[in-house]
Amino acid sequence: MIGSGCPVMGCTDETACNYNADAEQDDFSCTYPNACGSCEGDESCLGCLAPDACNYNPDATVDDGSCDFISCACESGTVITCDGGAWQGEVSWSIID
Repeated sequence: MIGSGCPVMGCTDETACNYNADAEQDDFSCTYPNACGSCEGDESCLGCLAPDACNYNPDATVDDGSCDFISCACESGTVITCDGGAWQGEVSWSIID
C-alpha cells in the first residue's frame, strides 16, 4: 500500500528533552537541557563562582555572570555607581564631604 497516511511528526533528536521515539519526521520542536543539564527547569547549578564576590555561591557549578563585587565592599558606607551611557568619556563628578 502506498501513501497510507501522514508520518508521525515530532522531535527526532535523541539528546532532546522532548524526544519522540515514535516520530518518523522531525517537526523542529526539539527542546534541550539547560546549562544545568535539566529538562525540568532546575537552575540550581547557576551562580557566582568568584570566591571574593559578595554573592559567591559555593554550590554553583556554572557561572551565570551575576557576581557582585560592590554591595559588600563597605558595610555602612555608600556605594555610588555612575553610568554615562554612550558618552563614558564625558562623565565627570565630584564627591564633597
